[in-house]
Amino acid sequence: MELGRIGTFIRGSGLTKADLQAEGVGAIHYGQIHTYYNTHTTQTKSFVSPTLARRLKRVNQGDLIIATTSEDIEGICRCVAWLGEAQIVTGGHTAIFKHKQDPKYIAYAFQTEIFLCKKQRLPMVSR
Repeated sequence: MELGRIGTFIRGSGLTKADLQAEGVGAIHYGQIHTYYNTHTTQTKSFVSPTLARRLKRVNQGDLIIATTSEDIEGICRCVAWLGEAQIVTGGHTAIFKHKQDPKYIAYAFQTEIFLCKKQRLPMVSR
C-alpha cells in the first residue's frame, strides 16, 4: 500500500547541527538518524532552545522522522519512530510521517530488503 494512503508527510526545515545543544527542547537532526538512532527511541540525544523550537516542525509520539538526505542510497529514507511522550522537533533534510499505524512496524518496514529495492528501483530477488 502506498504510504500516502495511510499517513501524511510534512517536510522539515531550519535545523542545523550548530543549533544543537545539551538541554532545552528535544530535537533529532537528520545526521543522527544515520549515526545514533535505531528503529525507535523515547529520548533524544540533542536539544534546541525553546525559541528555535517554536520555528521548527513538531514531532508527536508515534510519528516517524525520515532522513531525506544521505551520502548513500541506504541512508535515504532511513527513519526513527518517536515513541517518547513529549513533543520534540526536527528540521531540514527530514520529513515527518504522521500516521495511525504501529510506529515500530512502519520503521521496521523502512529497513527491509523490499523497501531498499523499491528505493533503488531494483527487481526483487527471491531467497
